[in-house]
Amino acid sequence: MKNRFCFFSTFCLLLISFSFGCNQDENKTSVSEKYKDCCGTDPQLIELPEGNSVYVPNVFTPNKDGINDLFYPIAKNQDPKVFGISELKIYNMRDTVIYYRRDFSYTIDLEEAAWSGQMRENIFNETPYKPDQKYEGGPFKYSFEAIYVLNDGSLEVKLIEGQACMIRCEDEVSELRDRVGCYFPVQGLDGAFNAQIGNQENDCFK
Repeated sequence: MKNRFCFFSTFCLLLISFSFGCNQDENKTSVSEKYKDCCGTDPQLIELPEGNSVYVPNVFTPNKDGINDLFYPIAKNQDPKVFGISELKIYNMRDTVIYYRRDFSYTIDLEEAAWSGQMRENIFNETPYKPDQKYEGGPFKYSFEAIYVLNDGSLEVKLIEGQACMIRCEDEVSELRDRVGCYFPVQGLDGAFNAQIGNQENDCFK
């Protein structure tokens, strides 16, 4: 009887220890829940006829440090006579349009043309947002029309849709810094994409 008691006591202690260890691992989450779907969403590089292309980054960080503060599609050839973007829409994950710009142009101030993360009333959604209300962060959806003129003068329109992520730098997001495939920045204004370029963030991912 004494041996049986010792056996069950030891077994119970092992079971409790094992369960406690599992719970520790399961509860060890340092990346906010709202960013769990941000890694694995690839940037887009859309090849267009006659050598043009459009690059769309998969993440931006609107913390006003001058690095990746704005979200917008980047064309290789930005000549307004041969290429244009219209109907730029940003959706939350419930498919509500939270930002809309009918005509996007590289010839005007990008601070005005691109999305800075601020939610705006628009023709698709009349929700009365606060003047400085920004998107909460995490994944979002986008769509826009790429309009381009071919060498023969004909006009083509291509609808482009995708998903990207807005990271709020005041959140605890340091783990996102070195995750492979997680963060591809704007990379300039030439529509190129180089997977070897780092995230370039110094102030956001501390």
